[in-house]
Amino acid sequence: MIKTKLDSDDLFDRLLTYGYIVRSGNALGYPGWVRITIGTEEQNKGLMSALEVILK
Repeated sequence: MIKTKLDSDDLFDRLLTYGYIVRSGNALGYPGWVRITIGTEEQNKGLMSALEVILK
């Protein structure tokens, strides 16, 4: 899980536009957090690139 300054549901929606599905911490009782499942090296690099763009 990672903590961000964005709303968990908003980050979920924004990552979904890049093709990445994460779990909003709001659903787990952790607002401001998202749960990310480890993928392949290529998927992880793509997710990190998307996060960099979104979190700027």
